[in-house]
Amino acid sequence: MGILALPAELSLKCLEGLSIQDVINVAQTCSRLRSLVLSNRLALLNTSNSHAIAAPRGSAIADISSQCLYKIAAKSAAVSKRLHAGSPQERLVSVKQVFYDMSSISLNPPWRDCSPWSFFLSEDILAFQRARSVVVLKCSPGDSAPSTWHRWTQLDLGKELYQAQCSISQDGHSLIIASVALYPTRLSVDEICLTDEHFGIRRTHLRILTPLEDRQMYSLAVGDPYVAMVFPARRILIINWRACVGAIYELEDPDWINNAPVLEGILNDEHVLWGGDSLVFRPGEPVAVFVSFKSGGITLHTIDIPSDMPAIQSFSASISGWTNRVLSARSQFTHNFPNVPASNKVF
Repeated sequence: MGILALPAELSLKCLEGLSIQDVINVAQTCSRLRSLVLSNRLALLNTSNSHAIAAPRGSAIADISSQCLYKIAAKSAAVSKRLHAGSPQERLVSVKQVFYDMSSISLNPPWRDCSPWSFFLSEDILAFQRARSVVVLKCSPGDSAPSTWHRWTQLDLGKELYQAQCSISQDGHSLIIASVALYPTRLSVDEICLTDEHFGIRRTHLRILTPLEDRQMYSLAVGDPYVAMVFPARRILIINWRACVGAIYELEDPDWINNAPVLEGILNDEHVLWGGDSLVFRPGEPVAVFVSFKSGGITLHTIDIPSDMPAIQSFSASISGWTNRVLSARSQFTHNFPNVPASNKVF
C-alpha cells in the first residue's frame, strides 16, 4: 500500500523528521501530496530543520496559515539550495540591488565626518552604528528608485560606546538595541517604537554595570527577551531583560558531561567549552546557538536557556551579588573547513 492510499494522519506521520526540502519535493510530486502539505501545517512544522522557517515581522509561526507557511518554506529551501549549489570557492553574486537616498537626513556629526558600520536590516527597517549613536530608518513604501526614508531617528548611546546589536521584537512593532559602553563596562537594552504613530519613542529596559567588566568581551547578542555578553575564559552573561532575571554561566564541554563532579559551580579548565565566539538567539524560543571555533572547523551547540534565573536589578550600579552557574551545551553540528591556504580562499 503506497502513501497515497494512507489516511492523512498516517501520511503526515511518514513525513515527520524529513527536511524542509524533502517535504517541498514531496509536495511537488503530485496534486494529492501537494494538497496534503498545503492543508496541514504539521507537514512542515515537524521537519528536522523547522527552525529555519522564519515568520514575517510581527507574525508568529502559530498564526500563519498552512498555505503561507508553505510559501515561506519553499523560499527558504530555494535560498538554501542556491547557497549550496556552487563551488565553495565561488563568490556569491547579488541578485538584487537597492539604492537608498540619504541626502535628506541631517545627522550629527555630518556624514563626511563619520562613516556608518555594523548594519542591521529587516524588511523596511535599516539600523547602523555611527560615532556614539545608532541610527534607525524606516523606508518609504512603494517601488521608487532610489528608495527614500519617511521616518528616522538617532539614538545617542554615550561617548564611550563600544558595541551595539539590534533585533526586532517578537510583535514586530519595535527595534531592540543592546549596547555596551566602557570605563566602566555598562550594558543597556533600549526599545525603539517602529509604528508610524509613535516612531522613535524610546524605552530603556536595562542599564547595569556588568560583573565581568575586567574581561575582554568576545561578542554581544540580543533578542526578545534575551541579551547576552560572551566572554573568553569560559563565561557568558545571559539576561532576560523583560523579566529582569539573569545569571553568569560557564558552558560545559559536551565531551566531558557527567565525567566528573562539579564543585561549587566552577568547572575545571579541561571541562570548559573553550573557543566560543558568539551566541545567536532562536526567535520566540528560550533557545540559543553557541558558536565555537576550533582549529580547522566550527561547531554549533544548542543551549536551552534556563527558566529559573534569579532576579536582578534592571538599573544597577553594583557588580556584586550575581549568581554563577554551570550550563551544559549539547553538540548540534560540526563543520571542518577545507584544507585550503588562506591566500587562496575567496570571501
